[in-house]
Parts: sequence; C-alpha cells; structure tokens
Amino acid sequence: MSKPGIVISVTTLAFLAGVAAGAMLSNHSKKNATMEAPAPAVIQGDGSRILERSTAPPPKLPMIPHHAKVERVETLEVLPNTPGSPVSVELALIEQPDGTRRVVASSEDGKIIGGIDYAMPPPPKQREYHWQVTALRVAEAQGLHQSWGASVAYTRGPWVIQGSAWGTGAAVGVGVRW
Repeated sequence: MSKPGIVISVTTLAFLAGVAAGAMLSNHSKKNATMEAPAPAVIQGDGSRILERSTAPPPKLPMIPHHAKVERVETLEVLPNTPGSPVSVELALIEQPDGTRRVVASSEDGKIIGGIDYAMPPPPKQREYHWQVTALRVAEAQGLHQSWGASVAYTRGPWVIQGSAWGTGAAVGVGVRW
C-alpha cells in the first residue's frame, strides 16, 4: 500500500474511533418528552380539587393564537353557592415531584364538582443534522505545494469530531461547541 493510502486509512480509522468515542461520551441529548399518564381526581382539605388527568382528546379546543403551543385544556363543572350568581374559578398548574403536571381548581363562589385536565401530546422532535463535509484547498511546505483535500465532521450534543485528509497529510480533531 502506498504512503498516501496508509495515511488515508489511518485517518479514516481514527475518525471512526473518534465518532464512536463522542457518541459514547455524549449525554447532552434533551430529555425525551413523554405523554403524561391518566390520574384520578383528588379532593383537598380546603375543598379545592386536583383535576382528573386524561389523555383523551379534549371535546372542544379553543381558538389558539398563531405560533402558540397548547399544553393543557381544562373542562370544569361548578355548582354555584347562590343560584344565578356569577362564579369565579381559580386554576393553578403545579409540577409534582415526579416531574408531571397537574391542575388545581378552586372557587370561593361555588363548589367544584368535577373537571378534567387534558394533557396534550408533546410536539414532535425537530431533526438535528450531525454530519458535515467540507472541501479543502491546502498549501503545504511554505506555499510551495498546493493540493485538494476533504474534511468530515460529526456533531453529537456539544462534541465535534473531525477528520481531514489532503495530499500527503491528515488530521483528526475532537472539540466542543457552544
């Protein structure tokens, strides 16, 4: 095998080893969004109610402003204290110790007799591009010799692994991006 062939083979193997090392070292991926499981309603001591959580689609979705993201839709059943009087309802979105969210509903003008918290499915993940290929024009030996080459880079999380080969030279690099 010729010297340039050996250089390119060694560069390729080193690059692949770097990609494997970067893939193993990278734990930078975002936490996967998952649909929250159904949960029963809970009546609290002050009469407020943690709403039942359902994964079923809500019966009617309100008009949503452009570019807004719906996280929850609530439906309530309220029994007024005084017939014919307006009823105000307070809703609080809480995060529980296990990372899930629940909605607490309360009213001073009536009694919350039911309600459902419809958890919406998480949005789909956007595709991340990991590979990059670049053409190189390299000047060697103080500009006396010029040659063409190529560079390939792989990105995973903050890690960047790059391999380059040109004329009779080669390079491998590992770095961090921010």
